[in-house]
Amino acid sequence: SSFYASELTYAHPQYDRDNFNGQPLHYYETIAIKSSATQNVTLTSNSTKDLYGYLYNALFMPSSQNWNLLASDDDSAGDQQFEIDYPMTTGTSYILVV
Repeated sequence: SSFYASELTYAHPQYDRDNFNGQPLHYYETIAIKSSATQNVTLTSNSTKDLYGYLYNALFMPSSQNWNLLASDDDSAGDQQFEIDYPMTTGTSYILVV
């Protein structure tokens, strides 16, 4: 089990998430993940903000949001939090975009 803590601020980069919810730009953070074993992994958010999670294979390109996209989620964890279950492979690099 691992834990990662962070806070999105105005200093974080922004990207256009296809004018999602009528808002053209959204702040985001990328979190690098490298699996040390082949196993199912659950990535869950815990915040007072409504968070979305996007899991990418090795690289996230804000201008091509669907490229390398493996999984995404909005509210599966309840309380407007994401929960992504994904079968990760040993030695593979992933990027979680929040």
